[in-house]
Amino acid sequence: MVSRSSLFVLALLGLAANATQIMHRPENYLYKMQPNQHFSDPPAHNVAQRSLETRANGKVNGAYFTNWGIYGRAYFPQQIPASKLTHILYSFADTDPTTGQVILTDTYSDQQIHYDGDSWSETGNNVYGNFKQLYLLKKANRNLKVLLSIGGWTYSQAGHFNFVTNTSARTTFVNSAITLMEDNGLDGIDIDFEYPTTAQATAFTALLSELRTALNNHATKKNETNPYQISAAVPAGPDEYRILDIAGMDKSLTNWNLMAYDYSGSWNNVSDDQANLYPGTTTGFDTDTAVKYYLSKGATASKLNLGLPLYGRAFENTAGIGKPFSGVGPGTWEAGVYDYKVLPFAGATVTENSTLCSSYSYDASKKELVSYDTPNIVAQKVAYVKSKGLGGTFFWELSSDKTDGDSLVSKAQSTLGGLDATQNHLSYPFSKFDNIRNGMVSGGGTPTSSSSTSPSPTKTSSTNSSSTSLSPTKSSSTSPPSTSPSSTSSSSTRPSSTRSSSTSPSSASPSPTKPPTGGKCAGVSAWSSSAVYTGGQSATYGGHLWTAKWWTQNEVPGTSGSAWEDKGAC
Repeated sequence: MVSRSSLFVLALLGLAANATQIMHRPENYLYKMQPNQHFSDPPAHNVAQRSLETRANGKVNGAYFTNWGIYGRAYFPQQIPASKLTHILYSFADTDPTTGQVILTDTYSDQQIHYDGDSWSETGNNVYGNFKQLYLLKKANRNLKVLLSIGGWTYSQAGHFNFVTNTSARTTFVNSAITLMEDNGLDGIDIDFEYPTTAQATAFTALLSELRTALNNHATKKNETNPYQISAAVPAGPDEYRILDIAGMDKSLTNWNLMAYDYSGSWNNVSDDQANLYPGTTTGFDTDTAVKYYLSKGATASKLNLGLPLYGRAFENTAGIGKPFSGVGPGTWEAGVYDYKVLPFAGATVTENSTLCSSYSYDASKKELVSYDTPNIVAQKVAYVKSKGLGGTFFWELSSDKTDGDSLVSKAQSTLGGLDATQNHLSYPFSKFDNIRNGMVSGGGTPTSSSSTSPSPTKTSSTNSSSTSLSPTKSSSTSPPSTSPSSTSSSSTRPSSTRSSSTSPSSASPSPTKPPTGGKCAGVSAWSSSAVYTGGQSATYGGHLWTAKWWTQNEVPGTSGSAWEDKGAC
Protein backbone atom coordinates (compact mmCIF):
# COMPACT_ATOMS: atom_id res chain seq x y z
CA MET A 1 0.00 0.00 0.00
CA VAL A 2 2.94 2.36 0.56
CA SER A 3 3.79 2.15 -3.16
CA ARG A 4 0.66 4.04 -4.26
CA SER A 5 1.25 7.32 -6.01
CA SER A 6 0.51 10.39 -3.89
CA LEU A 7 -2.32 11.41 -6.23
CA PHE A 8 -4.04 8.08 -5.84
CA VAL A 9 -3.61 8.18 -2.09
CA LEU A 10 -5.16 11.64 -1.91
CA ALA A 11 -8.12 10.45 -3.97
CA LEU A 12 -8.71 7.56 -1.63
CA LEU A 13 -8.26 9.78 1.41
CA GLY A 14 -11.00 11.96 0.03
CA LEU A 15 -13.25 8.91 0.01
CA ALA A 16 -12.68 8.40 3.73
CA ALA A 17 -14.75 11.25 5.07
CA ASN A 18 -16.80 11.85 1.97
CA ALA A 19 -18.16 8.36 1.53
CA THR A 20 -19.28 7.01 4.90
CA GLN A 21 -19.56 3.46 3.67
CA ILE A 22 -20.24 2.21 7.19
CA MET A 23 -23.90 3.21 6.85
CA HIS A 24 -25.03 0.19 4.88
CA ARG A 25 -26.14 -3.38 5.41
CA PRO A 26 -23.06 -5.65 5.19
CA GLU A 27 -23.22 -8.51 2.71
CA ASN A 28 -22.56 -10.79 5.67
CA TYR A 29 -25.41 -9.46 7.84
CA LEU A 30 -26.61 -12.91 8.93
CA TYR A 31 -23.42 -14.35 10.44
CA LYS A 32 -20.93 -12.56 12.61
CA MET A 33 -17.20 -13.07 12.25
CA GLN A 34 -16.61 -12.72 15.96
CA PRO A 35 -19.09 -13.51 18.74
CA ASN A 36 -20.96 -10.49 20.06
CA GLN A 37 -21.49 -10.16 23.77
CA HIS A 38 -24.90 -11.18 25.03
CA PHE A 39 -27.27 -8.43 26.03
CA SER A 40 -28.99 -8.35 29.38
CA ASP A 41 -32.74 -8.48 29.80
CA PRO A 42 -34.33 -5.14 28.96
CA PRO A 43 -37.48 -4.27 30.85
CA ALA A 44 -40.74 -5.34 29.23
CA HIS A 45 -42.63 -2.50 27.60
CA ASN A 46 -44.79 -0.52 29.96
CA VAL A 47 -47.34 1.18 27.76
CA ALA A 48 -48.43 3.47 30.59
CA GLN A 49 -47.22 6.85 29.41
CA ARG A 50 -44.42 8.44 31.39
CA SER A 51 -44.85 11.98 32.59
CA LEU A 52 -42.71 14.47 30.71
CA GLU A 53 -40.39 16.93 32.35
CA THR A 54 -39.92 19.70 29.82
CA ARG A 55 -36.31 20.85 29.83
CA ALA A 56 -35.16 24.11 28.34
CA ASN A 57 -32.55 23.69 25.61
CA GLY A 58 -32.87 19.91 25.72
CA LYS A 59 -30.31 18.04 23.61
CA VAL A 60 -30.77 15.39 20.96
CA ASN A 61 -29.39 11.89 21.56
CA GLY A 62 -30.33 9.84 18.53
CA ALA A 63 -29.27 6.53 17.04
CA TYR A 64 -29.79 4.39 13.97
CA PHE A 65 -31.69 1.12 14.29
CA THR A 66 -31.19 -1.20 11.31
CA ASN A 67 -33.93 -3.45 9.98
CA TRP A 68 -31.40 -6.22 9.26
CA GLY A 69 -30.25 -6.20 12.89
CA ILE A 70 -32.94 -8.69 13.94
CA TYR A 71 -31.20 -11.46 11.99
CA GLY A 72 -27.60 -12.36 12.75
CA ARG A 73 -27.17 -9.56 15.26
CA ALA A 74 -30.30 -10.69 17.14
CA TYR A 75 -30.94 -7.07 18.10
CA PHE A 76 -34.65 -6.37 18.48
CA PRO A 77 -36.63 -3.16 19.09
CA GLN A 78 -37.33 -4.26 22.66
CA GLN A 79 -33.61 -3.84 23.41
CA ILE A 80 -33.48 -0.17 22.44
CA PRO A 81 -32.51 1.96 25.48
CA ALA A 82 -35.48 4.22 24.80
CA SER A 83 -35.25 6.32 27.95
CA LYS A 84 -31.74 7.40 26.95
CA LEU A 85 -32.69 8.47 23.42
CA THR A 86 -34.70 11.22 21.77
CA HIS A 87 -34.63 9.94 18.19
CA ILE A 88 -34.48 6.58 16.43
CA LEU A 89 -33.51 6.65 12.77
CA TYR A 90 -35.02 3.49 11.28
CA SER A 91 -32.81 2.39 8.41
CA PHE A 92 -33.05 1.97 5.52
CA ALA A 93 -35.78 2.56 2.98
CA ASP A 94 -34.92 2.79 -0.72
CA THR A 95 -36.12 4.94 -3.62
CA ASP A 96 -37.00 4.22 -7.22
CA PRO A 97 -34.39 6.21 -9.18
CA THR A 98 -36.89 7.07 -11.92
CA THR A 99 -40.23 7.61 -10.19
CA GLY A 100 -39.00 8.69 -6.74
CA GLN A 101 -41.26 6.14 -5.01
CA VAL A 102 -40.05 5.34 -1.49
CA ILE A 103 -39.83 1.58 -0.90
CA LEU A 104 -39.46 -0.46 2.27
CA THR A 105 -36.47 -2.79 1.86
CA ASP A 106 -37.52 -5.59 4.23
CA THR A 107 -41.25 -5.74 4.89
CA TYR A 108 -40.80 -8.98 6.83
CA SER A 109 -38.63 -7.24 9.41
CA ASP A 110 -40.45 -3.92 9.18
CA GLN A 111 -44.09 -5.02 9.29
CA GLN A 112 -44.60 -8.78 9.46
CA ILE A 113 -42.48 -10.75 11.90
CA HIS A 114 -44.44 -11.61 15.06
CA TYR A 115 -42.87 -10.95 18.44
CA ASP A 116 -43.96 -12.29 21.81
CA GLY A 117 -47.41 -10.90 22.55
CA ASP A 118 -48.40 -10.58 18.88
CA SER A 119 -51.53 -12.52 17.97
CA TRP A 120 -51.89 -14.64 14.86
CA SER A 121 -55.66 -14.65 15.17
CA GLU A 122 -56.81 -11.05 15.65
CA THR A 123 -58.92 -9.69 12.84
CA GLY A 124 -58.28 -6.59 10.78
CA ASN A 125 -55.36 -5.29 8.73
CA ASN A 126 -52.62 -4.89 11.33
CA VAL A 127 -48.95 -4.04 11.32
CA TYR A 128 -46.51 -6.19 13.28
CA GLY A 129 -42.74 -6.43 13.03
CA ASN A 130 -40.44 -3.65 14.13
CA PHE A 131 -42.89 -0.85 13.43
CA LYS A 132 -45.40 -2.17 15.94
CA GLN A 133 -42.72 -2.51 18.59
CA LEU A 134 -41.46 1.01 17.92
CA TYR A 135 -44.99 2.39 18.29
CA LEU A 136 -45.23 0.69 21.67
CA LEU A 137 -41.90 2.22 22.65
CA LYS A 138 -43.25 5.63 21.68
CA LYS A 139 -46.31 5.15 23.87
CA ALA A 140 -44.07 4.36 26.81
CA ASN A 141 -41.54 7.12 26.04
CA ARG A 142 -43.34 10.21 24.82
CA ASN A 143 -40.17 12.16 23.92
CA LEU A 144 -38.92 9.36 21.66
CA LYS A 145 -39.30 10.23 17.97
CA VAL A 146 -38.93 7.59 15.23
CA LEU A 147 -37.98 8.69 11.73
CA LEU A 148 -37.86 6.57 8.58
CA SER A 149 -34.34 6.85 7.17
CA ILE A 150 -34.17 6.76 3.38
CA GLY A 151 -30.96 6.04 1.52
CA GLY A 152 -27.72 5.17 3.28
CA TRP A 153 -24.58 4.18 1.44
CA THR A 154 -26.13 1.22 -0.37
CA TYR A 155 -29.29 2.94 -1.53
CA SER A 156 -27.44 6.09 -2.58
CA GLN A 157 -25.38 4.24 -5.17
CA ALA A 158 -26.19 3.42 -8.79
CA GLY A 159 -28.24 6.58 -9.17
CA HIS A 160 -30.95 5.80 -6.63
CA PHE A 161 -31.45 9.53 -6.01
CA ASN A 162 -31.40 10.48 -9.68
CA PHE A 163 -35.11 11.27 -9.42
CA VAL A 164 -34.28 14.38 -7.39
CA THR A 165 -33.94 16.67 -10.42
CA ASN A 166 -37.41 15.71 -11.70
CA THR A 167 -40.21 17.80 -10.17
CA SER A 168 -42.86 15.13 -10.68
CA ALA A 169 -40.64 12.42 -9.18
CA ARG A 170 -39.93 14.61 -6.16
CA THR A 171 -43.68 14.88 -5.62
CA THR A 172 -43.93 11.09 -5.73
CA PHE A 173 -41.11 10.81 -3.21
CA VAL A 174 -42.79 13.26 -0.84
CA ASN A 175 -46.22 11.66 -1.08
CA SER A 176 -44.97 8.09 -0.71
CA ALA A 177 -42.69 9.02 2.19
CA ILE A 178 -45.56 10.65 4.09
CA THR A 179 -47.82 7.67 3.36
CA LEU A 180 -45.24 5.30 4.86
CA MET A 181 -44.81 7.63 7.83
CA GLU A 182 -48.57 7.78 8.52
CA ASP A 183 -49.22 4.09 7.86
CA ASN A 184 -46.48 2.91 10.20
CA GLY A 185 -46.86 5.44 13.01
CA LEU A 186 -43.65 7.45 12.55
CA ASP A 187 -42.62 11.00 13.39
CA GLY A 188 -40.79 12.15 10.31
CA ILE A 189 -38.31 11.44 7.54
CA ASP A 190 -34.52 11.17 7.63
CA ILE A 191 -32.67 11.41 4.31
CA ASP A 192 -29.19 9.95 3.95
CA PHE A 193 -28.20 10.90 0.38
CA GLU A 194 -24.54 9.97 -0.16
CA TYR A 195 -23.96 12.37 -1.93
CA PRO A 196 -25.56 15.04 -4.13
CA THR A 197 -23.55 16.18 -7.13
CA THR A 198 -23.21 19.84 -7.98
CA ALA A 199 -26.02 19.41 -10.52
CA GLN A 200 -28.27 17.84 -7.84
CA ALA A 201 -27.61 20.21 -4.93
CA THR A 202 -30.29 22.76 -5.80
CA ALA A 203 -32.81 20.01 -6.49
CA PHE A 204 -32.01 18.38 -3.15
CA THR A 205 -32.77 21.67 -1.39
CA ALA A 206 -36.05 21.81 -3.33
CA LEU A 207 -36.89 18.26 -2.24
CA LEU A 208 -36.43 19.17 1.42
CA SER A 209 -38.52 22.31 1.00
CA GLU A 210 -41.32 20.39 -0.70
CA LEU A 211 -41.20 17.71 1.98
CA ARG A 212 -41.36 20.34 4.72
CA THR A 213 -44.40 22.01 3.12
CA ALA A 214 -46.16 18.68 2.67
CA LEU A 215 -45.44 17.57 6.27
CA ASN A 216 -46.76 20.86 7.60
CA ASN A 217 -49.90 20.44 5.51
CA HIS A 218 -50.24 16.87 6.76
CA ALA A 219 -50.08 18.09 10.37
CA THR A 220 -52.70 20.75 9.64
CA LYS A 221 -54.93 18.11 8.05
CA LYS A 222 -54.72 16.17 11.32
CA ASN A 223 -55.23 19.27 13.50
CA GLU A 224 -51.79 18.80 15.03
CA THR A 225 -49.49 21.63 16.13
CA ASN A 226 -46.41 19.47 16.74
CA PRO A 227 -44.41 19.54 13.47
CA TYR A 228 -43.26 16.35 11.81
CA GLN A 229 -39.49 16.21 11.63
CA ILE A 230 -36.95 16.14 8.81
CA SER A 231 -33.30 15.29 9.31
CA ALA A 232 -30.47 14.81 6.85
CA ALA A 233 -27.28 12.81 7.30
CA VAL A 234 -24.58 15.06 5.90
CA PRO A 235 -20.87 14.65 5.13
CA ALA A 236 -17.87 15.80 7.13
CA GLY A 237 -15.66 15.86 4.04
CA PRO A 238 -15.12 19.21 2.28
CA ASP A 239 -15.42 17.86 -1.26
CA GLU A 240 -19.03 17.00 -0.52
CA TYR A 241 -20.20 19.57 2.01
CA ARG A 242 -19.05 22.48 -0.16
CA ILE A 243 -21.59 21.39 -2.77
CA LEU A 244 -24.56 21.67 -0.41
CA ASP A 245 -26.88 24.67 -0.26
CA ILE A 246 -26.59 24.77 3.51
CA ALA A 247 -28.55 27.96 4.13
CA GLY A 248 -31.35 26.76 1.87
CA MET A 249 -31.49 23.31 3.46
CA ASP A 250 -31.50 24.74 6.98
CA LYS A 251 -34.92 26.32 6.42
CA SER A 252 -36.52 22.88 6.04
CA LEU A 253 -34.52 20.70 8.42
CA THR A 254 -35.26 19.86 12.03
CA ASN A 255 -31.81 18.32 12.45
CA TRP A 256 -28.50 18.11 10.62
CA ASN A 257 -26.76 14.81 11.43
CA LEU A 258 -23.05 15.23 10.72
CA MET A 259 -21.46 11.89 9.85
CA ALA A 260 -18.28 12.56 11.79
CA TYR A 261 -16.64 9.16 11.33
CA ASP A 262 -14.96 6.97 8.71
CA TYR A 263 -12.08 9.41 8.39
CA SER A 264 -9.65 6.51 8.01
CA GLY A 265 -9.80 2.86 7.04
CA SER A 266 -8.60 0.28 4.55
CA TRP A 267 -8.32 2.96 1.84
CA ASN A 268 -5.47 4.73 3.69
CA ASN A 269 -1.78 3.95 3.46
CA VAL A 270 -1.15 4.38 7.20
CA SER A 271 -3.24 3.66 10.28
CA ASP A 272 -4.98 6.67 11.78
CA ASP A 273 -7.91 7.98 13.80
CA GLN A 274 -11.29 7.47 12.17
CA ALA A 275 -13.34 10.03 14.15
CA ASN A 276 -10.98 12.69 15.52
CA LEU A 277 -12.61 15.92 16.65
CA TYR A 278 -9.66 18.21 15.98
CA PRO A 279 -7.07 18.43 13.13
CA GLY A 280 -3.63 16.87 13.28
CA THR A 281 -3.96 13.44 11.65
CA THR A 282 -2.48 12.19 8.38
CA THR A 283 -5.92 12.03 6.75
CA GLY A 284 -6.44 15.77 6.89
CA PHE A 285 -10.01 15.31 8.13
CA ASP A 286 -11.49 16.45 11.41
CA THR A 287 -14.92 17.24 12.81
CA ASP A 288 -14.30 20.75 14.14
CA THR A 289 -13.43 22.09 10.69
CA ALA A 290 -16.64 20.62 9.27
CA VAL A 291 -18.76 22.05 12.10
CA LYS A 292 -17.30 25.51 11.60
CA TYR A 293 -18.02 25.34 7.87
CA TYR A 294 -21.67 24.35 8.31
CA LEU A 295 -22.23 27.09 10.87
CA SER A 296 -20.52 29.70 8.69
CA LYS A 297 -22.75 28.82 5.75
CA GLY A 298 -26.06 29.11 7.56
CA ALA A 299 -26.70 25.91 9.53
CA THR A 300 -28.45 26.64 12.82
CA ALA A 301 -26.16 25.50 15.63
CA SER A 302 -28.98 24.05 17.72
CA LYS A 303 -29.99 21.84 14.77
CA LEU A 304 -26.51 20.38 14.17
CA ASN A 305 -25.87 16.98 15.78
CA LEU A 306 -22.49 15.31 16.08
CA GLY A 307 -22.25 11.75 14.74
CA LEU A 308 -20.48 9.22 16.98
CA PRO A 309 -19.35 5.73 15.90
CA LEU A 310 -20.33 2.57 17.77
CA TYR A 311 -17.65 0.65 15.90
CA GLY A 312 -13.91 0.65 15.35
CA ARG A 313 -11.77 0.63 12.22
CA ALA A 314 -8.89 -1.86 12.38
CA PHE A 315 -5.36 -1.88 10.96
CA GLU A 316 -3.23 -5.03 10.98
CA ASN A 317 0.54 -5.53 10.88
CA THR A 318 1.28 -1.96 11.88
CA ALA A 319 3.88 -0.49 14.21
CA GLY A 320 1.36 1.95 15.64
CA ILE A 321 -0.71 5.04 14.91
CA GLY A 322 0.30 6.84 11.73
CA LYS A 323 2.36 3.87 10.55
CA PRO A 324 1.98 1.69 7.43
CA PHE A 325 -0.24 -1.35 7.77
CA SER A 326 -1.12 -4.51 5.88
CA GLY A 327 -4.68 -5.81 6.11
CA VAL A 328 -7.57 -4.82 8.32
CA GLY A 329 -8.71 -8.11 9.88
CA PRO A 330 -12.05 -9.94 9.55
CA GLY A 331 -14.13 -7.51 11.61
CA THR A 332 -17.29 -8.47 13.45
CA TRP A 333 -19.57 -8.38 10.43
CA GLU A 334 -17.36 -7.08 7.63
CA ALA A 335 -13.63 -6.73 7.06
CA GLY A 336 -11.91 -4.14 9.21
CA VAL A 337 -14.98 -3.06 11.22
CA TYR A 338 -15.47 -4.21 14.82
CA ASP A 339 -18.49 -3.63 17.03
CA TYR A 340 -17.69 -1.33 19.93
CA LYS A 341 -19.11 -3.98 22.27
CA VAL A 342 -16.13 -6.30 21.61
CA LEU A 343 -13.50 -3.58 22.09
CA PRO A 344 -10.84 -3.31 23.32
CA PHE A 345 -9.48 -6.76 22.59
CA ALA A 346 -7.70 -8.65 25.36
CA GLY A 347 -4.03 -7.74 25.48
CA ALA A 348 -4.48 -4.36 23.82
CA THR A 349 -3.55 -1.04 25.40
CA VAL A 350 -5.96 1.89 25.01
CA THR A 351 -4.61 5.36 24.19
CA GLU A 352 -6.77 8.49 24.51
CA ASN A 353 -5.52 11.66 22.82
CA SER A 354 -7.25 14.67 24.36
CA THR A 355 -5.56 17.04 21.89
CA LEU A 356 -7.16 15.36 18.89
CA CYS A 357 -10.10 14.06 20.93
CA SER A 358 -9.62 10.53 19.62
CA SER A 359 -8.70 7.11 20.94
CA TYR A 360 -7.47 3.73 19.80
CA SER A 361 -6.32 0.36 21.11
CA TYR A 362 -3.04 -1.25 20.13
CA ASP A 363 -1.69 -4.75 20.68
CA ALA A 364 2.07 -4.63 20.17
CA SER A 365 2.40 -8.42 20.05
CA LYS A 366 -0.23 -8.75 17.31
CA LYS A 367 0.61 -5.39 15.72
CA GLU A 368 -3.10 -4.66 15.61
CA LEU A 369 -4.55 -1.15 16.01
CA VAL A 370 -8.26 -0.32 16.25
CA SER A 371 -9.50 3.29 16.10
CA TYR A 372 -12.72 3.76 18.10
CA ASP A 373 -14.28 6.12 20.64
CA THR A 374 -14.02 5.36 24.36
CA PRO A 375 -16.47 6.71 26.97
CA ASN A 376 -13.95 9.41 27.91
CA ILE A 377 -13.67 10.57 24.30
CA VAL A 378 -17.46 10.60 23.95
CA ALA A 379 -17.65 12.76 27.07
CA GLN A 380 -15.10 15.16 25.58
CA LYS A 381 -17.08 15.35 22.34
CA VAL A 382 -20.30 15.99 24.23
CA ALA A 383 -18.57 18.83 26.10
CA TYR A 384 -17.67 20.25 22.69
CA VAL A 385 -21.32 19.95 21.57
CA LYS A 386 -22.46 21.89 24.62
CA SER A 387 -19.76 24.56 24.33
CA LYS A 388 -20.71 25.25 20.70
CA GLY A 389 -24.45 25.26 21.37
CA LEU A 390 -24.97 22.33 19.01
CA GLY A 391 -28.12 20.24 18.95
CA GLY A 392 -26.72 17.02 20.38
CA THR A 393 -25.39 13.66 19.24
CA PHE A 394 -26.39 10.59 17.26
CA PHE A 395 -24.87 7.12 16.83
CA TRP A 396 -24.28 4.54 14.11
CA GLU A 397 -25.68 2.03 15.13
CA LEU A 398 -27.45 0.67 18.21
CA SER A 399 -26.72 -3.07 18.02
CA SER A 400 -22.98 -2.41 18.41
CA ASP A 401 -23.14 -0.66 21.79
CA LYS A 402 -22.30 -2.16 25.16
CA THR A 403 -25.05 -2.64 27.71
CA ASP A 404 -22.95 -2.11 30.84
CA GLY A 405 -21.46 1.02 32.37
CA ASP A 406 -19.35 1.58 29.28
CA SER A 407 -22.32 2.12 26.96
CA LEU A 408 -21.55 5.10 24.72
CA VAL A 409 -25.24 5.90 24.26
CA SER A 410 -25.58 6.10 28.05
CA LYS A 411 -22.41 8.16 28.37
CA ALA A 412 -23.69 10.70 25.86
CA GLN A 413 -27.10 10.85 27.54
CA SER A 414 -25.69 11.41 31.01
CA THR A 415 -23.16 14.00 29.82
CA LEU A 416 -25.59 15.92 27.62
CA GLY A 417 -27.83 16.60 30.60
CA GLY A 418 -31.46 17.39 29.80
CA LEU A 419 -32.70 15.74 26.64
CA ASP A 420 -35.07 17.12 24.03
CA ALA A 421 -38.59 16.62 25.41
CA THR A 422 -40.50 17.39 22.21
CA GLN A 423 -43.38 14.92 22.17
CA ASN A 424 -43.80 12.27 19.52
CA HIS A 425 -46.99 11.57 17.56
CA LEU A 426 -49.45 8.82 18.44
CA SER A 427 -52.49 9.74 16.34
CA TYR A 428 -52.58 8.29 12.82
CA PRO A 429 -56.19 8.37 11.63
CA PHE A 430 -55.18 7.88 7.99
CA SER A 431 -53.04 4.77 8.55
CA LYS A 432 -54.01 1.72 6.53
CA PHE A 433 -53.31 -0.43 9.61
CA ASP A 434 -56.13 -0.90 12.10
CA ASN A 435 -53.89 -1.24 15.14
CA ILE A 436 -51.98 1.95 14.31
CA ARG A 437 -55.24 3.84 13.81
CA ASN A 438 -56.59 2.72 17.19
CA GLY A 439 -53.32 3.43 19.02
CA MET A 440 -52.62 -0.24 19.83
CA VAL A 441 -55.47 -0.15 22.31
CA SER A 442 -56.40 -3.74 21.45
CA GLY A 443 -53.59 -4.58 19.04
CA GLY A 444 -55.63 -4.46 15.85
CA GLY A 445 -59.16 -5.34 14.83
CA THR A 446 -61.34 -7.29 17.22
CA PRO A 447 -59.06 -9.97 18.70
CA THR A 448 -60.37 -13.50 18.60
CA SER A 449 -58.02 -14.51 21.39
CA SER A 450 -56.32 -12.57 24.12
CA SER A 451 -52.98 -11.04 23.28
CA SER A 452 -50.63 -8.57 24.86
CA THR A 453 -49.29 -5.47 23.21
CA SER A 454 -46.26 -5.53 25.45
CA PRO A 455 -43.65 -7.97 24.09
CA SER A 456 -41.62 -9.56 26.83
CA PRO A 457 -38.27 -11.32 26.84
CA THR A 458 -38.19 -15.03 26.15
CA LYS A 459 -35.42 -16.90 27.92
CA THR A 460 -33.62 -19.71 26.17
CA SER A 461 -30.77 -21.75 27.51
CA SER A 462 -28.46 -24.59 26.78
CA THR A 463 -26.73 -26.81 29.29
CA ASN A 464 -23.21 -25.68 28.49
CA SER A 465 -23.76 -21.97 27.83
CA SER A 466 -26.96 -20.34 28.89
CA SER A 467 -28.13 -17.07 27.45
CA THR A 468 -31.08 -14.75 27.72
CA SER A 469 -32.60 -13.29 24.59
CA LEU A 470 -35.62 -11.68 23.12
CA SER A 471 -37.19 -13.68 20.36
CA PRO A 472 -40.03 -13.66 17.90
CA THR A 473 -43.01 -15.85 18.61
CA LYS A 474 -42.71 -19.58 18.15
CA SER A 475 -44.25 -19.45 14.70
CA SER A 476 -41.91 -16.73 13.42
CA SER A 477 -38.34 -16.98 12.26
CA THR A 478 -35.61 -14.36 12.23
CA SER A 479 -34.06 -15.93 9.18
CA PRO A 480 -34.99 -13.69 6.27
CA PRO A 481 -37.57 -15.23 3.93
CA SER A 482 -36.41 -16.34 0.51
CA THR A 483 -38.88 -14.28 -1.50
CA SER A 484 -37.31 -11.39 -3.39
CA PRO A 485 -38.51 -7.86 -2.70
CA SER A 486 -40.03 -5.45 -5.15
CA SER A 487 -37.17 -3.01 -4.79
CA THR A 488 -34.10 -3.37 -6.95
CA SER A 489 -30.54 -4.05 -5.90
CA SER A 490 -28.49 -0.90 -5.80
CA SER A 491 -25.16 -2.33 -6.86
CA SER A 492 -23.55 -5.65 -7.52
CA THR A 493 -20.74 -4.72 -5.15
CA ARG A 494 -23.07 -3.81 -2.31
CA PRO A 495 -25.64 -5.85 -0.38
CA SER A 496 -28.79 -6.68 -2.28
CA SER A 497 -32.06 -5.50 -0.82
CA THR A 498 -33.68 -7.62 1.83
CA ARG A 499 -36.58 -9.95 1.35
CA SER A 500 -40.27 -9.79 2.03
CA SER A 501 -42.59 -12.57 3.10
CA SER A 502 -46.16 -13.43 3.93
CA THR A 503 -47.40 -12.64 7.40
CA SER A 504 -48.87 -16.10 7.81
CA PRO A 505 -47.32 -18.35 10.44
CA SER A 506 -44.60 -20.62 9.16
CA SER A 507 -45.21 -24.29 8.71
CA ALA A 508 -44.80 -26.62 11.63
CA SER A 509 -41.22 -27.22 12.65
CA PRO A 510 -39.79 -30.65 13.45
CA SER A 511 -40.31 -31.75 17.02
CA PRO A 512 -37.22 -31.89 19.23
CA THR A 513 -35.67 -35.26 19.81
CA LYS A 514 -35.34 -36.81 23.25
CA PRO A 515 -31.97 -36.07 24.84
CA PRO A 516 -29.62 -39.05 25.16
CA THR A 517 -28.83 -40.07 28.70
CA GLY A 518 -25.14 -40.92 28.45
CA GLY A 519 -21.83 -40.36 26.66
CA LYS A 520 -20.71 -36.95 25.46
CA CYS A 521 -24.35 -35.91 25.08
CA ALA A 522 -25.06 -36.43 28.77
CA GLY A 523 -26.82 -33.42 30.22
CA VAL A 524 -27.15 -31.64 26.86
CA SER A 525 -30.67 -30.54 26.02
CA ALA A 526 -32.45 -31.76 22.92
CA TRP A 527 -32.68 -29.35 20.00
CA SER A 528 -35.87 -27.26 20.04
CA SER A 529 -37.28 -25.34 17.10
CA SER A 530 -38.40 -22.51 19.39
CA ALA A 531 -35.08 -22.02 21.20
CA VAL A 532 -32.47 -19.46 20.22
CA TYR A 533 -28.89 -20.74 20.06
CA THR A 534 -25.72 -18.67 19.78
CA GLY A 535 -22.26 -19.68 18.64
CA GLY A 536 -20.76 -22.39 20.88
CA GLN A 537 -24.02 -23.64 22.36
CA SER A 538 -24.85 -27.32 21.92
CA ALA A 539 -27.93 -29.48 21.47
CA THR A 540 -28.67 -33.09 20.65
CA TYR A 541 -30.60 -34.21 17.58
CA GLY A 542 -30.96 -37.53 15.81
CA GLY A 543 -28.58 -39.26 18.21
CA HIS A 544 -25.78 -36.77 17.51
CA LEU A 545 -24.25 -33.85 19.38
CA TRP A 546 -24.48 -30.56 17.47
CA THR A 547 -22.78 -27.23 18.20
CA ALA A 548 -24.03 -23.92 16.82
CA LYS A 549 -21.48 -21.96 14.76
CA TRP A 550 -23.44 -18.72 15.01
CA TRP A 551 -26.84 -17.38 16.09
CA THR A 552 -29.69 -19.61 14.91
CA GLN A 553 -33.32 -20.44 15.58
CA ASN A 554 -35.69 -22.99 14.00
CA GLU A 555 -32.86 -24.39 11.83
CA VAL A 556 -32.76 -28.17 11.88
CA PRO A 557 -29.32 -29.66 12.62
CA GLY A 558 -27.96 -31.53 9.65
CA THR A 559 -29.58 -29.29 7.04
CA SER A 560 -27.15 -28.40 4.26
CA GLY A 561 -25.42 -25.09 4.95
CA SER A 562 -26.97 -24.79 8.40
CA ALA A 563 -25.50 -23.13 11.47
CA TRP A 564 -24.92 -26.51 13.10
CA GLU A 565 -21.67 -28.49 13.26
CA ASP A 566 -21.98 -32.24 13.79
CA LYS A 567 -19.78 -33.33 16.72
CA GLY A 568 -20.51 -36.99 16.17
CA ALA A 569 -22.73 -39.70 17.61
CA CYS A 570 -23.60 -39.55 21.29
